[in-house]
Amino acid sequence: MPVGDGDFFLLGANYPWKSYGGDFGGNAWGTYGVHTKAPEIGGELAALRGDEMYVARWFVFTDGRAGINFDGQGYPTGLEDHVFKDMDEAVALAQGAGVYLIPVLLDFHWAFWAKSEGGVQMGGRRDTLSDPAKRAALVEAVVAPLLDRYADTPAILAWEIMNEPEWVISDLPEPSVNGEADALSLADFYAFSAAVADEVHARTSAYVTLGSASLKWHKVWTPEFAATHQLPVIALDFYQAHYYPWMDGQSLQDHPELGTVAFSPLVQDAGALGLDRPLVVGELAMSSDAGATLDTLVAKGYAGAWPWSVNADFSIDRGGVRAWAWARPELVKLPAP
Repeated sequence: MPVGDGDFFLLGANYPWKSYGGDFGGNAWGTYGVHTKAPEIGGELAALRGDEMYVARWFVFTDGRAGINFDGQGYPTGLEDHVFKDMDEAVALAQGAGVYLIPVLLDFHWAFWAKSEGGVQMGGRRDTLSDPAKRAALVEAVVAPLLDRYADTPAILAWEIMNEPEWVISDLPEPSVNGEADALSLADFYAFSAAVADEVHARTSAYVTLGSASLKWHKVWTPEFAATHQLPVIALDFYQAHYYPWMDGQSLQDHPELGTVAFSPLVQDAGALGLDRPLVVGELAMSSDAGATLDTLVAKGYAGAWPWSVNADFSIDRGGVRAWAWARPELVKLPAP
């Protein structure tokens, strides 16, 4: 991946939150975002960089529980008062630590059935993606102001549209809809994603990506798939796929739409997928044998790896990552943001 004047393997980690859904903006539960925990979070980002991990993937609005104001009809009307304060702090901490950010706008839980606790709604926001007017409001009142404020922020390497949207889309090839999801159509999700990608490119110099749940669906987000299904192109700058051990041994052979692909990037050669952009392994378990895993991913042509995670499930073999990176500075040492 090009960063500054060089091409690099994007070595980093999933942060991915300090408090799920509450890092950026307050809600009826209170104000507990990044700006209230700056010393702790700054220390964690500095430690990440000390272990030679240069990228932090960080969830922003997740399931909609904080950070966005909605009116009585469910239209997004703007950002909650503390969002900029929290994002300003996150950017400052990342830049001070020498770490690049990948803010993830939405999580697939956004389209789960609504739940309410203590005056806070979690999920139940499918209509902001499926209703054209609400979708436009989400892009114009929430996404665009965020992009404008951080348009020239070098510490933001890329914006991610959504984490693992496949779990809430009903009409994918080989669908796998979560039982708690208020599923939406591929056309609706494509309309939203294409709009966000275009806004990122129009308003910023950052990359844009999408956190696909598995190599299984690697073709779904390509221009070729969009053309075949008469969908608008999502102008992604790099692809991303996630990998966990439950995918081992699974593959598709000559699928009419998804082709031939092993779900494990430790098996699947990236070049054989015929993609038009680099492909990063955006989530994977790396609790041990980090060096061997990273060697395999580089050999198979992937453009980066972000293990899960700093503050959630699975530990990271930091010593293994650090030793591997120390031996390959020309491959992984990004210029300071």
